[in-house]
Amino acid sequence: MDSSFDPYRKWLGIPREEQPPNLYRLLGIKVFEDDPDVISNSADRQMGHVRSFQAGKHSALSQQLLNELSNARVCLLDPEKRKAYDQRLRSEMALAAETWSPEGPGFGYHLLGAARYFAVEARRLWLAEVRLPAAYRALGLEIDQKNFYGEHLKPLHERLQQSRDELARLRQKMAEQPTDQGFGAKIKQWIEWLRARLRASRSVYQNRKCLMEIGREAYRAEDPAIQGLDHLTPIRETLERLGHLSTDAARLSQVPPNQLLSPKRLAWIIVGIVGGFWLLVTWLRW
Repeated sequence: MDSSFDPYRKWLGIPREEQPPNLYRLLGIKVFEDDPDVISNSADRQMGHVRSFQAGKHSALSQQLLNELSNARVCLLDPEKRKAYDQRLRSEMALAAETWSPEGPGFGYHLLGAARYFAVEARRLWLAEVRLPAAYRALGLEIDQKNFYGEHLKPLHERLQQSRDELARLRQKMAEQPTDQGFGAKIKQWIEWLRARLRASRSVYQNRKCLMEIGREAYRAEDPAIQGLDHLTPIRETLERLGHLSTDAARLSQVPPNQLLSPKRLAWIIVGIVGGFWLLVTWLRW
């Protein structure tokens, strides 16, 4: 590729020291991932992101990178090809590990690595479970406000409208006043209001979930109508950060040379020791 422009780093967030990337790093997934859905969806995500640069001045690099992503997808989705590639990649990683040595004392390095692993997993959990759904939901809301619904989004739009109609009906019911002012009528009215309140909360949750699904499906489908929307960028950035964190987690899962534990294993041993100590203290106090 042209040395004056680095599409790996600029478009996929792969630093120069990790180039040329292995096929898993290229797709932004953990090393030796074997779930076909994860591989396929990640390839679609990366290719959709790179396609957004096809009309720019680096269109030739965009096409070249798309070919690499397509070849990576074909290789990793074929069990026989992936098995052969994994064997070769393991050999390369073992050879690279022979020349790598951690700085400082081994145990001290492991403690720092365990802390780093906890930080990486916490950030990845936050992005995957909070930030990314919120970004999809914001995109879905923008699509709804501008009425950018394609054919593939119409069923979700109908579900969203049904949820809104149900919520409006429940809110109207909660606002109704009882005609009978007796004590029994007030108790009944209060029970009905509580039921309506719970169902309204469920409708609000379904509304938010439907907006998130609209945003996710529109992003995956690469709908041309949404390419200029404001909330596409946060989704791309979050997915890229998740890819980087997956790579960091995979690196921290490797056992360094001349060591018995990886930072990941030590992290879980620490969790087991702390958890066991806490249970013991709790049992003794009882």
